[in-house]
Amino acid sequence: MKPQTALAVLPKRADLANRAAVVGWAKALPMDLDVLADAEARLRALSEYVRINKAKLLELQNLGEARLIVIEKGGAVLKAMPKHPGTRGQLKGRDSSGGPKLGPPEKVLTFAELGFTGGAPHRWQRVHKLGEPKIEEYSDEARAEGVEVTLAGLLKFGWVFPEGAPVEFGEGGSAKIVLADAIRWLQAQKPCDLLITDPPYSTDIEDIEVFAASWLPLALSKVKLTGRAFICIGAYPREVKAYLDVSLPTQILIWSYKNTFGPCPQETFFQNYQMILYYKGTK
Repeated sequence: MKPQTALAVLPKRADLANRAAVVGWAKALPMDLDVLADAEARLRALSEYVRINKAKLLELQNLGEARLIVIEKGGAVLKAMPKHPGTRGQLKGRDSSGGPKLGPPEKVLTFAELGFTGGAPHRWQRVHKLGEPKIEEYSDEARAEGVEVTLAGLLKFGWVFPEGAPVEFGEGGSAKIVLADAIRWLQAQKPCDLLITDPPYSTDIEDIEVFAASWLPLALSKVKLTGRAFICIGAYPREVKAYLDVSLPTQILIWSYKNTFGPCPQETFFQNYQMILYYKGTK
């Protein structure tokens, strides 16, 4: 990514309980992907800091809503960007015999080159599709229910899972995409040979301890004794502990990457890795 530009100073701790101030700060940020990505990372870090230091629920709600607004703006920028053309040559005219004359594809940065990992770009664009009115509606409901405002909460609020039979996509072959509530879907499954899952990070969950305990035992119970399971999680200490407290894996694998973004931490280190909990059956 290009060098960081000057950013608006994050709201002061004394102002975090002021919804208008915190949300207004997010709405005033420029439509610049570097700035928005940096702001989103800072908001996540600030949320963790104030949570550790006995934050008021209102402060976490305001920070959560501000983060969603930043993500929505970032999703708008991503949507407007030109799509990556792939690696094949592109038609650059015709040669003397009338055949196609190919040249290298035009240079368009990939999401990885922009500093994004995993499904973050997809989630950002999903939030943009929901829009600011839906963010405000969800935030109001979360406040009324006395819970934090989170990315996972917004995505669940903005999407109604089917109450009846799961919706299946795809024809032919053995692969299927199923849209359903995860817990209800897992309960109906037969034992499997392989489980691979990438659950929401702790930054998108109100209570990571409760969340991990709510689904991991059920998911692992669906793996055959001769099977394998790979659970992809973040590297946040609280998140790692939450999963290890539920079930110790056979091994912890590390996925490291170099495409970090945001300002260089002053007293900590770049967190340029994620964990994969590997579970091996007993047979």
